[in-house]
Amino acid sequence: MLQTYAMVVNRNKNRTKLSTSSVEKNINVVNTVKNPSNENINKMEQSKKPAKRIIGTKIMEHVKLQPDKIIMKKKVFCLSNVKKCHRDDVVEFLQTSGINVITCFPVIKRTDETDPKAINNDEHSTMFRVCVEKKDEGKMKDPEVMLQHIIVREWKFNEKKLDFKNG
Repeated sequence: MLQTYAMVVNRNKNRTKLSTSSVEKNINVVNTVKNPSNENINKMEQSKKPAKRIIGTKIMEHVKLQPDKIIMKKKVFCLSNVKKCHRDDVVEFLQTSGINVITCFPVIKRTDETDPKAINNDEHSTMFRVCVEKKDEGKMKDPEVMLQHIIVREWKFNEKKLDFKNG
């Protein structure tokens, strides 16, 4: 009796296994591996999408069920070309302009990162990372609100590096 080996996909664990079976079964398995149905492709595409989150908006008083923290949408900006000042000065100016500042940190140049003294958030700086509520995004981008010659741009986050060891 002639036995051959074929690749069989175990759907439960998504691992490939070698299996011995008759020639007829092998042909069917190879055909399905080469030509997967559209249904299987759609299932794989759907599993890659992140789960959709719904954030409640209903307001009720005197209910035991309460949120642990208030979730707000945020937007992060870079303020540059600023004369050397303290971060409190930046926060004060933005608040007088009607912008709700969540955080404000001085930006340290990468060349200065090796200096242990440079990692102090209370130092004076010429560039700041400012986090504001999303609703104030328009005010931050409005040239009429910002002082002359101060540069405002959206913060560019570093891309996350994939760690192949942890999956």
